[in-house]
Amino acid sequence: MIAEQIQIPKASPYRVGRFYFHINEFDEARPWLKKAALQKPWKLERWTRLAISHLPRRMAAVLAGSRRRLWHQLWEEALKLPGYPTIYESALNEMSEYLKISKEEALRLCQQATTQMADEWKEAAPQSADQIMEFYRTNTTYIADLIHERSKPYEFGGHHAVEALLFALEKGAQSCLDFGSGDGSCGLLYAHHGLQASMADVSSHLLEFVRWRFAQRGLEGKFYLMPGKPLPEKEFDLITSFDTLEHVADPLTALNDLYRSLKPGGHLIANTPFGCTENHPMHLPHDRKKFIRGAKDMGFAVKSFRLREFYLFQKI
Repeated sequence: MIAEQIQIPKASPYRVGRFYFHINEFDEARPWLKKAALQKPWKLERWTRLAISHLPRRMAAVLAGSRRRLWHQLWEEALKLPGYPTIYESALNEMSEYLKISKEEALRLCQQATTQMADEWKEAAPQSADQIMEFYRTNTTYIADLIHERSKPYEFGGHHAVEALLFALEKGAQSCLDFGSGDGSCGLLYAHHGLQASMADVSSHLLEFVRWRFAQRGLEGKFYLMPGKPLPEKEFDLITSFDTLEHVADPLTALNDLYRSLKPGGHLIANTPFGCTENHPMHLPHDRKKFIRGAKDMGFAVKSFRLREFYLFQKI
């Protein structure tokens, strides 16, 4: 296994401690939480978590809460293949097998992917909508970047997708589309837990990887390579679009396509992290207020979703 060959670096002490805390591994959490609290002694929540971790296990588990445990459990059930101790090691093995590279090389690519993606974007410097789409169609670094983000150690990389799944189950939704499906992690979650999952992306390279991951698990799904294969009208009870709209040259046009694909009364869950950063120069600087106004004019009712910076759009 990859962990036996390579030392996977840990995240910050607070993230490691918080991870173990919320899955109720309090003995593991304690030293990390103590280190994190001493690093930033003015952060009250760090001391609070450390104090809770010293309580009797049953009491500590109640105070730690169950929501994050549920996130981790549902995400792990869908993504971790048998025989691997963590989602990350399982995902690295999938990437290694699919790309026919060593596990060491897969890990190296994942660790460097964010910086490499940023450099490749700056070098390509796409300006028009066609150039932006061509960048994502032809880029091969994105698999590593997405695998790392969705499954890296000591993170709940799919909390947004799990909340969307729980929302879908509460509403009795059956058909779900993940728009901008990337490495397929969200679609795998939906399909594993019983939804009719569809994936849409502009990259054939990514979609073929997602098909392969579905086949590895014996799951069925539908795959839409855009813009060549248009989305069906009034097809989906739920659409999710996570970390996608900031990559689109005209997000309102994309939103209109999603509106047409939703059944009447259907829901879209999306975030809008518009604006570039040092690590993500490809995040386009769209106007969020204008986007929300456009969504309402289109016929969406818009409100905040359960997670910060996520929106729930309902087709009315």
